[in-house]
Amino acid sequence: MRILQFNCPEGDKVDLHQAHAVLRHKPTCIFFESPGPAKSLFNRYKPKKKPAGEFNKLIRKLKKTGEKYPWVNSDVYTFNNIKKLWDGGHDIKLYSIDGPSELLRVDLKKFSKANNPHPERRGIHFAWWVRIYLREKIMTQSVRKIIEGSECKRGGVGLAFVQKFHWKNVQFQLSNPTKEDLYKYYFAAFKNINPQNIGGKVKETNPILYKYWEKYSDFK
Repeated sequence: MRILQFNCPEGDKVDLHQAHAVLRHKPTCIFFESPGPAKSLFNRYKPKKKPAGEFNKLIRKLKKTGEKYPWVNSDVYTFNNIKKLWDGGHDIKLYSIDGPSELLRVDLKKFSKANNPHPERRGIHFAWWVRIYLREKIMTQSVRKIIEGSECKRGGVGLAFVQKFHWKNVQFQLSNPTKEDLYKYYFAAFKNINPQNIGGKVKETNPILYKYWEKYSDFK
């Protein structure tokens, strides 16, 4: 399966790149940067038999969220185009590949100047990279499971509706790097941390991060 990645900028306006990609490429499956199994319930049904009530509920939820986060309205156009293909008999499997909501909701703002001299620069502190690593570990596991099984294995096009930053890192993990390569890729910049003490540092940092570290990390 050929996989194509498309961003949706998380800004103050609608972006139609993903919506247009659906009609242009007529994918076999779509990977979403979102948690939970909600979208996958549509996979149980044939294209013209998708549950209209659940679809309408999803659209209403997106529109409600879009009142606060305008970029989410982009997904309304995306899902309406998915439905156009379903109604025409073309099936598309939907997969949410991100980590659980509990992990995504970890409040990184509380890492103040006491342990981060530049809190406004989210990409330079340890907790941010721990969560990124864990999310992308989960994304990689999800993608690998999908492409090695089910309908997506038989060919066609997959669309990764995942931020470019994440997708680059997922591709790296899909290349089967060594444990040492993974550590260097994500954590080499932190000079006071090493593969032997990193688990303890995560435990000191946040209990939720540590919970998922124990479950998914390569460095336990």
